[in-house]
Amino acid sequence: MKKRGRPRVDPAERFWPNVEKTDECWIWKGGANKRGYGSFFDGVWNVRAHRYSYELAIGPIPPGLHLDHLCRNTRCVRPDHLEPVTGEENHRRGRAAREEARLKKWAEFAESAGPPPARTDRNSRRENAAFNEST
Repeated sequence: MKKRGRPRVDPAERFWPNVEKTDECWIWKGGANKRGYGSFFDGVWNVRAHRYSYELAIGPIPPGLHLDHLCRNTRCVRPDHLEPVTGEENHRRGRAAREEARLKKWAEFAESAGPPPARTDRNSRRENAAFNEST
C-alpha cells in the first residue's frame, strides 16, 4: 500500500535551510514564539531552534541547565554563542545586559539632548526676575 503525503525528510536537513549564517550570529529565519525565540518542529515536538542547534552540534544540554545566548540575540542558533548555565545565572546575565542597554540608550539621549530646558514654573520665573534685577 502506498503512503500518502510527502516523504519524510530528516529534521536536521529541514533545519539548516532556515539558518542565515552571518559573520557574527547564525540567524533563525523560520518561525518564532512570542518572546522572539526561534521555533522548529523536529517531527515530534515544537522545540526552540537554538536548543535543537546546540544538541545537533555539541550534544545534550545538561539536566537542569538553560542555554544562555552570549550574543544576547534570541534568534541566534550558533552553537558557540550558547552556553549552558543555571536558570539563576541566565536570569542575572539577562538583567545585567538589559540594564547596560538602558544606560547606553540614556547616555546617547542625554548627549544629543543638550542642557535641560529652563524651568517655567511660577517660582522659577520669580527667581529668574530677582536674579536679573540683582545683576
